[in-house]
Amino acid sequence: RCLSDWSSDVCSSDLFAGIRGTTDAFTSYNVRASYSGIDNMPFFVTDYSYLLANTFDLLYDNVKVFRLHGELSWQKTSRLRFYAFADYWHYQMTSELRPWYKPQVELSFVAQYSIADKIILKANIYYIGSQLAKTMGTNGEVGIKQLNGFPDLNLGIQYRYTTRMGFFLNFDNIANYNYYRWNNYPSQGILLLGGLSLTLL
Repeated sequence: RCLSDWSSDVCSSDLFAGIRGTTDAFTSYNVRASYSGIDNMPFFVTDYSYLLANTFDLLYDNVKVFRLHGELSWQKTSRLRFYAFADYWHYQMTSELRPWYKPQVELSFVAQYSIADKIILKANIYYIGSQLAKTMGTNGEVGIKQLNGFPDLNLGIQYRYTTRMGFFLNFDNIANYNYYRWNNYPSQGILLLGGLSLTLL
């Protein structure tokens, strides 16, 4: 149950507890807390050996991580569903000054509506809290830059042609909100993505 799927990670310890249940026939919840020791957890940092400083390198550190996670779902009919998720993290580093590009808070809300089990309409809004980027001055001194938290609103539609094949169209960041998920890399604004989904098995 360690937090990352990176093959370099080694979960040296992991404690967790939680509770899940329902408040009525339509609403369910899931709350859990965990405390993990992760060896060689990777963190992205800007590679300043390049003049443009537009590439990234990986640093590894042994980290103690506390995570609090909450979920809430509501479904009155098979057609309409609502989900809400919240996560809080606290990192205790061994060598690095900060947990680079690891937000403390993430929130999301998802609404999904199905029409005749063929057309799926989906809307989601999420918020990623502020993050810290590792910087380096001209004399090699290490600095810390805070990237502001940001919301993102997305809409999507999916058409299930068969149980194995479908088509989708997603509209991401429809509010055209300008933000930085990574230092020196501004968001792309409104993004339109469409494609074919195929299940082979």
